[in-house]
Amino acid sequence: MRENMINNFQRNILNYLYLMYKSGSPVCEFGNFITYFKECSQDKLIKNLKKLSKMNLIQIQGDLVEKQLDKVQVNYSIFIKITDYGITNIEYPKKSPWIEF
Repeated sequence: MRENMINNFQRNILNYLYLMYKSGSPVCEFGNFITYFKECSQDKLIKNLKKLSKMNLIQIQGDLVEKQLDKVQVNYSIFIKITDYGITNIEYPKKSPWIEF
C-alpha cells in the first residue's frame, strides 16, 4: 500500500508539472526533463524519474501535512537539475492535492 501511495504521489506531482508546463509557466522551463512527458507512458515516466533520482539529477521531497482515513496531503519540493542550458537547481515548494491510497 505504501508503494502505491508513493507512485500516486509522484504521478500527482508529474501531472501538476505537466499542467504547469502546458500553461507556459516559467517554473516549468525544465528543458530535457520535459521530453519524458512526451515520450513515456506514466509507468515508464516513474521509472525514468527513479533513474534520474539515482543519478542525483532530480529529487522529490515531501512532508506529511494531514492524513484522513484513506488519503494524505503533503508539502513537497521538487529539485530539478537538467535544462537545455545546462545544469540548474530549481526548488518549488507546493502543497499537494489530496492523495488517495
